[in-house]
Amino acid sequence: MEEPTNDYKTEIENDVLFLDTDMIITNEINDIDYSKDLGISPAYINDTDMKKVGYYNGGMIWVKNKNIPNRWIELTKESRYYDQASIDDLEKEFTNFKFGENYNYQSWRFRLSNEKVEELKNNFIINNNNIFYKGEELKSIHTHFLQHGLHKDFNQFIIDLLVKAKKYKEILCIFKILNDGNWMIHYPKQPQNGIAKHNND
Repeated sequence: MEEPTNDYKTEIENDVLFLDTDMIITNEINDIDYSKDLGISPAYINDTDMKKVGYYNGGMIWVKNKNIPNRWIELTKESRYYDQASIDDLEKEFTNFKFGENYNYQSWRFRLSNEKVEELKNNFIINNNNIFYKGEELKSIHTHFLQHGLHKDFNQFIIDLLVKAKKYKEILCIFKILNDGNWMIHYPKQPQNGIAKHNND
């Protein structure tokens, strides 16, 4: 992780949603509590690991108060775990809301949750081509598609979910990541016989 910098858009925008670059948005983010200064995302992992790395995950944080970015930088200088554990201190200083379990769904939940992996998987359902987690629309996924070891099973589970939900735009983006930044285009094997089939034309 890198320390946050003060190169923020809060100078010209009323509010900013900061996301890690390994985040996949799966649905509209439309339930921000604008009455608060800060939106933070619990990691939803076990207590032992939370004490080490922080209660909140730094991959998703919403900011309205323009003083927060610089305060975050200051707190991070003495943080026990990079820019992440310092969010625990931000929570104490600013009014805040917490993103639900359907946000910022990390691969670490499968590895470090108090719940068993099969129980977590059973919380996902697909309805009308939308993915739901514990009855709420899944809004974002946070994983590491290029780290095939630790995150392989979670990544395959997510890809399978997206395929079943026909989330083709998201799948295209993931496969671009997996293919060294190149788009993958598949076309039918030719020639094909029959009505409306093509012969290399």
